Amino acid sequence: MKTLVRIFAVVPVALLLYAVWCVLIVAPPSPAFGDPNKAQIVAQLNHLYTVASYAVVWAIQLGYVAWLALKAIGQRRAETSAR
Repeated sequence: MKTLVRIFAVVPVALLLYAVWCVLIVAPPSPAFGDPNKAQIVAQLNHLYTVASYAVVWAIQLGYVAWLALKAIGQRRAETSAR
């Protein structure tokens, strides 16, 4: 159970780093006015922003699951120590 909680604690951080990598490092610069490849660049930016937003949402959800798991483990320890 502890290893599962550790995985759920590490995965959100990795997903957030992936989202930052998608948006800041991989994304091409905004196209200049009159650029003939503007549609292609905008499509690539839209895809990268979509991937980054999904990564952030999954990071939030998995972080919440990890927090719930840690709370459940804490409650179990409190119950066993009270007995």
